[in-house]
Amino acid sequence: MGQILECPKCRSMVLIAPPPGWAPTAVAAATEVPTSGPPPLDRVADSAVLDLELTGNSWLSAIVGGNVWLLGGVGLTFVVLIVGALGWQWTHATQSEPAVVRADPPAATAMKTAPPPGPQSGGVSTPQAPPVAPSVMPLPVAPPEAKPAKADPPVAKDAAKNATKADKTEEETKQAKQPETKKLPPPPVDVAARMADVLPGIELSDVPLVRAIEILADVSTLPITLDPDAMRLLGVTPRDPISLRLDATTIGRALQAVAARRGLAATVDNGQVIVTLPAEQRETLRTVPYTVSDLTGDEKAAAAELAALLRRLVAPDSWKGGGGRGTVEPKNRVLTVTQSREVHRQVLVFCEKLRNARQKPLRSHDRPEQFTLTTRTGQARAMLDRPVTVNFHEPAPLGKILDFLANATDSDILIDHAALAAAETSDGVETSLTVEKRPLRAVLDELLHPLGLAYRAVGSNVLQVTSAEAADERLELEFYPVGRRLNGANSAAKLVERLKAAVAIPTWNDAGGPGEVYFDAPAQCLIVLQSQPLQAAVERFLAAKGRSGGETGK
Repeated sequence: MGQILECPKCRSMVLIAPPPGWAPTAVAAATEVPTSGPPPLDRVADSAVLDLELTGNSWLSAIVGGNVWLLGGVGLTFVVLIVGALGWQWTHATQSEPAVVRADPPAATAMKTAPPPGPQSGGVSTPQAPPVAPSVMPLPVAPPEAKPAKADPPVAKDAAKNATKADKTEEETKQAKQPETKKLPPPPVDVAARMADVLPGIELSDVPLVRAIEILADVSTLPITLDPDAMRLLGVTPRDPISLRLDATTIGRALQAVAARRGLAATVDNGQVIVTLPAEQRETLRTVPYTVSDLTGDEKAAAAELAALLRRLVAPDSWKGGGGRGTVEPKNRVLTVTQSREVHRQVLVFCEKLRNARQKPLRSHDRPEQFTLTTRTGQARAMLDRPVTVNFHEPAPLGKILDFLANATDSDILIDHAALAAAETSDGVETSLTVEKRPLRAVLDELLHPLGLAYRAVGSNVLQVTSAEAADERLELEFYPVGRRLNGANSAAKLVERLKAAVAIPTWNDAGGPGEVYFDAPAQCLIVLQSQPLQAAVERFLAAKGRSGGETGK
């Protein structure tokens, strides 16, 4: 009795209290309690009494018996800590949404990030590194508001107001998702110094023209633009083989030698190197007679009308009265034209296409495919319809993506570095592109539009990437046979009127724009002078009229 023993069942330490009236024996009372054992009974605090038969464990019993309240306090503290930790985790989970930092990343980005500090120009952000999630502490989130009680259905006026508000919200959301136009101006380069750089030697053996230009661009660090329109006039393609060997030369002389192999020349314009027609062909005037009796007959009025048509549709700004120096005089069924060789070539192409439209024999000995009535976009349709799969998930330079697309579609995609520089960007601007089995035309639109760029079809297998402004400013002449779409005496005039009303009204000459449209009655053909993007719109308009049965005279 009076000892602290271990319970054989629960292993707890309990104090065996004496029954009422019990007293220790004399021997037991006289025995001194060792200092290292349990305390005397008169020093033990009141405890719960268990009537159990226990076996002793003296040192542990002393500890438990003397510190019951201490152990209870420790246990309670432990429970409180566990409950507190669980509560903190639950609270943190409800507040752990990522911080929102306002910016304008692409719509597909889940977390908005702020752009790095830096100058901005014209409302367009300077080039930025790929967005990363900001390292910030989570902000507290307000608890959800209580749902309002259901009200009666709103009246028609309120419904219309709510619908208008929803439409505005949707429109604002769409505008917010539109990415900013990315730009990356090319670094300043001393063109004269680079062209004068010494080149120990260069040897090319049947290297495609476009690849030879790329080699010199890489060596000199100069962005060199290859003019596809000049190449088209000369019948040159980007894949024409070039063979050349030069020792102890310069970058400039090597570039001129490569260009001269195909009748071209390198020139510097506004700090940009362009391989185009030689200056003599672009600037020197010469007089050439064009026999057009098969087009005009013996009528002087018809010859005068054809001369006026040339001034109106072929390089309008190159003639006297339009800011240029060229002239055209009708005389004895002959048109005497004084122009640069570049414009002479365009006059020849116009006359031959007009003969083609009127189903008359061609008079030129050049390749007849140059005078087809199929539009440039139509000639490139097979290439533009080729399906492409691209996976540039991480941002990559535009030039690298265009090289991939060219290889995937077996096409030549030339970059108008001069136009990109004028638009304060370059082919080094980075972007991402992920598509699966989509036509090349759609892929190019998705790739270039956010960058403020566009593409032009130059031939059946050649495209040019340029700025949207340059694509809109470059006028092209196309022929559209429309005989099957006409069904009345006035239907041609009505067709022209509807065309102008449907396609970019401000761009036509009668609205102050540069665009022209002329109906040639003998050929039953529309001759349209417009930019290529609008030529495509004209083609779609006429195709829609054709599908509707050609009822344009009603």
